[in-house]
Amino acid sequence: MVGMLHRRRLIILLRPIISTVVLGPEIYFRKNELFSQVFPLVVVILISYFASIIFYLILKTGKRGTVYDFAQTVSDTIIITGLVNFTGSINSPYTLLYFLNIFEGSFFLRPVGSFTITTIATASFIAMGIVWMNHHLSTEIDTIIFNIEMIHYFLKIFIFILFFYLATALTTYFRERFTAGSRALEAVLMTTDDIIENINSGIITTDKSGKIKQFNPAAMSILSLDEKEVIEKSYKEVFPSRLKELSNLISSFSDKGKEQRRLEITNNEDKKIPVMVTISAMRRKNVDYGGILISIVDLTVEEEVQKRLRTTDRMKTALELSAGIAHEIRNPLASIQGALEVITRGIESHESVEKLVDLVLKEAERLNNIIERFLQFVRIPKRERRNADIASILRDVVELVKNHPMYNKGIEITAEFSEEKYIVFIDPEQIKQVFLNILLNAFSAVGREGKITLYFLKRNNYCGIAFRDNGIGIEKEDIGKIFQPFFSKNREGSGLGLSVAHRIVEQHNGEITVESKKEEGSTFTVWLPLVET
Repeated sequence: MVGMLHRRRLIILLRPIISTVVLGPEIYFRKNELFSQVFPLVVVILISYFASIIFYLILKTGKRGTVYDFAQTVSDTIIITGLVNFTGSINSPYTLLYFLNIFEGSFFLRPVGSFTITTIATASFIAMGIVWMNHHLSTEIDTIIFNIEMIHYFLKIFIFILFFYLATALTTYFRERFTAGSRALEAVLMTTDDIIENINSGIITTDKSGKIKQFNPAAMSILSLDEKEVIEKSYKEVFPSRLKELSNLISSFSDKGKEQRRLEITNNEDKKIPVMVTISAMRRKNVDYGGILISIVDLTVEEEVQKRLRTTDRMKTALELSAGIAHEIRNPLASIQGALEVITRGIESHESVEKLVDLVLKEAERLNNIIERFLQFVRIPKRERRNADIASILRDVVELVKNHPMYNKGIEITAEFSEEKYIVFIDPEQIKQVFLNILLNAFSAVGREGKITLYFLKRNNYCGIAFRDNGIGIEKEDIGKIFQPFFSKNREGSGLGLSVAHRIVEQHNGEITVESKKEEGSTFTVWLPLVET
C-alpha cells in the first residue's frame, strides 16, 4: 500500500516535468512563429500542472483507489493526445509518449482497466490521424500517389495500434506475474517473521564472525537487552558480564552438531532466571550458512509448576499417612479424656490435683480439636456446587466476620464491590470458609488496629478476589510455606486455616496468589474460573 502511494506521487511529479521538458524546447524553437500556433503548447503544459495539483489534493484527502488511478491515467491520455496533436499529429516524434501512458495504466490498473486505457489511446490516435489526413491529403493530386499516401498512413496507424496492444499485453502479463510472485514472497516472509516475532522462545541468529543478525522480542525480554543495541554487533561485545556463561557456551559450540544446556542467567534486575539454551548450526540440505541459531526457553513457569506438583504429591502422601496416625491418636485420646473425667468426679476434695486434671482435660480437648480440624483438612467433603455471584458471598462473609471474637473495632474493613457480576461454579459454604480463613489470618497480621481492603480483579477467564492488609507482612523465605499444614508464626494458631483455604480453592480449579513485604502488609488473591455466559 505504501509502495502504491509512492508510485502515485511519482506520476503526479513526473507529469508536469515531462510536459515541460518535451514542450519547453519546442516552444523555444518556434518562438518566431505565430502566437496562435505556439499558444496550444503552453495550454498543454498548464493543463499538466493543473491536473497534477488537482490529483495531489485528492491524494491528500485519502480518496484513492481504482477510480482515482483510472481518472489520472485518462487525464494523461488526453494531455499526451494534445501534446502529439500540436507537435505534428501522427508524424510527431512524441507519439512514443503513448507507451508511457500504457505502462502507467498497466502498473496501476487491473487488466480490464489497462486495455480500456489502451483502447482510449488508440481511439484518440485514430481520430487524430483521420483529422490530419483530411487536412493534409488532397484529392487533387495523382490518384496513385494519393492511394499510396493513404496506405502509408493507415499502415502507420495500424502498426502503432498493434504495438499499443502488444505493449499492454506484455506489460500486464509481467505485472501480474510480478504481483503474484511478490505476494507469495510476502506471505512467506510474513509467516516466518510472524513466527519469530511472536514465539515465546528467544531466537538469536549470528553469522560466521559472531555478529547478531536476528534478535526477537522474547530474547530481548529474557536477556534484558534491546535489539537496537545488539543487531550487527558481535555477541562477545554486547553481552554484559551477567551473561558470561551464555557467551562462553556460544563460543565453545562446535558447528558440527547441536548442543543443549540448562543455565541460570541474571537479568538487569539481578534476578536469576532458569533457561534452556539450544545451539545448532544453520544449514539446509547440506548447505552450510556458517551461522548459528540460538534458542532460549524461559523455564521459570515450567519449573514452578513442577515444583508445585512435587509439593502436591508430597503433601498428598503425607496427608494420607497423617490421616491414619490421627485416627490412631484419637481413639486412645478419647479413652484418656473419659478416664480423667471419672477421676475428676472422685477427687473433688483435692484442689491441687483437681487443677492439674483440669489442665490435662483442656489440653486433651485442644489436641482433639486440632485433630478434628486436621481431618477436616484431609477430607474436605464434596458438596453440591452451583452457579453463584461471588460478590454476594463476600458480602455475607464480611458481615459474618465482624461478629467473630478475633475482630476488633480498630480494624477497618473496606470492600470495593464491582458493578460487574462475577458468576462462578462453586460450593458457596466452602468458599465462605476460604474467605473467612483469609480474613482471620489478616486480623492476626494487623493486630488491634489496621486496614483491610477487599476488591475484585479479572484475568482472562478468571475472577480474582483480593484481600489486602497493612499488617506485619510475611518473610520472603516463608511465602512458600504458608499453605503447608501446621505452619504458623502465631502461637495461638493451628497452622491449618490457610492450608484448608488453599485445598478448597484447588478443588475449585483455582489458585491463591500471595504478594507480601515485611512491615508493609500482604495481599492474598483468590482466583476462581468464571462461568462462560
